[in-house]
Amino acid sequence: MDGDALRKGAFYRDLRKSVIIFICTFDPFGENLGKYTFNNICEEKKDLSLGDECTKIFINSKGIRDNLSKDLWKH
Repeated sequence: MDGDALRKGAFYRDLRKSVIIFICTFDPFGENLGKYTFNNICEEKKDLSLGDECTKIFINSKGIRDNLSKDLWKH
């Protein structure tokens, strides 16, 4: 995905913000959350980020809805 968004010779910081959303009918991580949000950070130094502004969101239709906005799950 990033390869298509970044031209040869361009800077990594020039990538546009992107959001990837996965809608799951199962709990992909087994934590019973309704939503899991991930950003690219360094595991060894949590305050170090790639700065590419790519967010991945996993929606678990079977999970607890406490961390979901009402717009996301309203009937």
